[in-house]
Amino acid sequence: MLDSIRTSGCAHVRIATAAIVAAAAIWIVAEPVGAQDAAPGVDAAKKEGDSRQTPILPPTDPAPLPPRVGDKLSFSSGVDFSSHFISFGADVWGGGNEAYPFSDESTAFAYSTLTAKFSDEFSGFVNIWNDINNNVESGIGGELQEVDVNVGGNYTYEKFTFGLAHNYWIYSGEEEKAVELSVSFSDADVFADGFALNPSLLLHYRYDGIGAQEEAMVVQLGVRPTFYFREDTDEKITLAVPASVGFFTDDYQGGEGGGFGYVNVGVSASFPLTFIPEGYGAWTAGLSATLWHTPDDAIPGNPDETFVVTALSVGLSF
Repeated sequence: MLDSIRTSGCAHVRIATAAIVAAAAIWIVAEPVGAQDAAPGVDAAKKEGDSRQTPILPPTDPAPLPPRVGDKLSFSSGVDFSSHFISFGADVWGGGNEAYPFSDESTAFAYSTLTAKFSDEFSGFVNIWNDINNNVESGIGGELQEVDVNVGGNYTYEKFTFGLAHNYWIYSGEEEKAVELSVSFSDADVFADGFALNPSLLLHYRYDGIGAQEEAMVVQLGVRPTFYFREDTDEKITLAVPASVGFFTDDYQGGEGGGFGYVNVGVSASFPLTFIPEGYGAWTAGLSATLWHTPDDAIPGNPDETFVVTALSVGLSF
């Protein structure tokens, strides 16, 4: 792990400004394509085992906008201020037990996704994700530590969604490449009105690593129990209790062979920012806290085996 550079309060202002500008820049480019079904908010596209925003799983709270011209294309963008950057259990910046979104090793993520709906069953997407901080000297420029380009598609059959994505991650002056397959089940209202368990399976195969990284796979099982409050109002609140467990083949994170890699459970809440006029998109704010356990024999580089990750988020969709 690289030595961290201690940040000041002013540095966090610069990080926040850079993240918002990055997200807004992509928004300005994509905005003329038209309206769409609204994205579900800042939490919907997240993989529970990784901080990166790869929208291979179906939204848990669609909240569609009325059909409009251009509604085959949709756009969403957001910014997260997070205490840690977690990559399939690895504590990238060594945040350890500092569970504060603006701590010394904290970071900011700016991300945007353009989705094309080709039919009722099939859609494709392009996602750009950025890690922004001054924890170390950037190999890209400024405070931009990583740029990810994720391209893929989803096919829905009844309550199942099958996803395929390619990951192209640029950091430390090199590139990491992977392919992801996913299967998820939408069980909204199956067990109880206003409740969904949202089970999912993710296979992440790294076929081209950086440095000592070798070919290896992550197998992740997850659930995301979701509850809705004030559903009949414009101020609907979404509460989720996500949990996941990950297994490695070989030594994905430099540990001792394959097997159990990590487990986590958290809680998140999101709510619409109704004070922003509808003409400026559907805005959502959220906050989350996640408890992680990452055994040393699987991920030896983490400063602590057990730690808490917190985040504050804001997102918009068209």
